[in-house]
Amino acid sequence: MAPRAKTNDGVLLWVDCEMTNLGDAYGVLGETDRLLEVALIVTDKHLNVLHEGPDLVIHQPTEVLNGMNDWCRKQFGWKNGQPVPAMLAEEVLKSTISEGEADRQLAEVAAEFVKEGQGLLAGNTVHVDKRFLEKYMPRFSGYLHYRVLDVSTIKELAKRWDPETLEAFTGKRATHRALEDIQDSINELKHYRDCGFINCKVSN
Repeated sequence: MAPRAKTNDGVLLWVDCEMTNLGDAYGVLGETDRLLEVALIVTDKHLNVLHEGPDLVIHQPTEVLNGMNDWCRKQFGWKNGQPVPAMLAEEVLKSTISEGEADRQLAEVAAEFVKEGQGLLAGNTVHVDKRFLEKYMPRFSGYLHYRVLDVSTIKELAKRWDPETLEAFTGKRATHRALEDIQDSINELKHYRDCGFINCKVSN
């Protein structure tokens, strides 16, 4: 990766994780609450992509996959203790990427764009992803600011204040694969911006 000047001028670190579970009712992660997939896209403040990747499937053993909740078992392809062919769980078993290696790769990219503690994490319901990142990817988490940009918040405001703008967005694929989910989140935020929902003109 070519060296570049570090800047925090509006840079966004978009992350999506696929996990085995979401933790308990208080958000506390247990031993079987693990990462299955993680991806990163870096954009500027205008949502132009500066860097895409890595996009990593993380190895987890059978006992971790057995601990998935019912929704994850169906979505990621895990049935009767075995992977369903051509779905994420099968890729997870075959992967040689550890959580530590994924942490190293994402931290390496973040270091090219932001200073430690100043990268704004962006995504949909991204506070959940942040819990997993803080537990399993401490090096990358060290580059994150305490604030986040959560597109889900804007979605909920649009639902209440401007439902037509919300309904006009039809670009969500809902594949629940990390890189595609990030791309959908970026496009969703562009939609709200371009529709004027967060671009009002203040008259003097």
